[in-house]
Amino acid sequence: MWFLAKAYEIGRSARIVVKRVCQRALCVLDTGADKLWRREYPTGMNSTKRCNGCGWTGRAFIDHPEGPAIACPWCGLIGRDRIVLRYLDEHLSGAKDLTCFEISISRVTQHLQRRFSRVVSIDIEPISNKQIKANLEALPFRDGCFDLIVCLDVMEHVKDDLAALQQIRRVLTPGGVALIHVPLWHMEGPIRTPEELGTPLYHGTSKVYREYNREGMLRRLGEAGLAVHPINYPDDELDLGPSNPKGPITLFTCRRPATDILVERNPQVLWN
Repeated sequence: MWFLAKAYEIGRSARIVVKRVCQRALCVLDTGADKLWRREYPTGMNSTKRCNGCGWTGRAFIDHPEGPAIACPWCGLIGRDRIVLRYLDEHLSGAKDLTCFEISISRVTQHLQRRFSRVVSIDIEPISNKQIKANLEALPFRDGCFDLIVCLDVMEHVKDDLAALQQIRRVLTPGGVALIHVPLWHMEGPIRTPEELGTPLYHGTSKVYREYNREGMLRRLGEAGLAVHPINYPDDELDLGPSNPKGPITLFTCRRPATDILVERNPQVLWN
């Protein structure tokens, strides 16, 4: 019995020593990683970049597949995400009771869910059980049931973008706003299709059906019957990263004309 008790005591002491050694090693590794991180992405008075998504400040954003030095090293938000959050801070701060409609999950999804009491998200191929499987060209929702619509870099992947924009107009309330962003390109024609280039285009695995310049996107939004107010966010405001080689960083804020005839709105019923 004495031998077993002594063996148990030695084993317990050994476990405590190993635990403390491991904790110390993790502490040293964490401190070293923190110093390395702060050296590569320092914060403080000399900071020149700021992310309004997580509050990070530092001297440089990091590279992203969509461009160099545009992503926050902490939360991963890029320029188009930050301008959406900036618009919400400036125009919809405190409006928690809005019904929000997001077209495809993005990096701003969690921010929308924290800001608004009701967020509905769709995708043609849902990646989450919280998404609704739906086609943007034929939405299964009632007229005028969403106060805020967020659509980031989706229109270039839709076969019939005019039909999709008309659907956005239909489900938007007269006093609501749709925030739409697409990559803008410097080119002569307003809209360019892959057929005109002679080669299919893809963003990852998503096929690109067209490219827009600023004039082309404004024209398409107008054809859909939306009242458009484009907002340009210069790079020196909010430090959105270097100039976009595809064109300016523009957020198209769109509203449904007040002259539209709507069915009576029931905020509790979204589906037809």
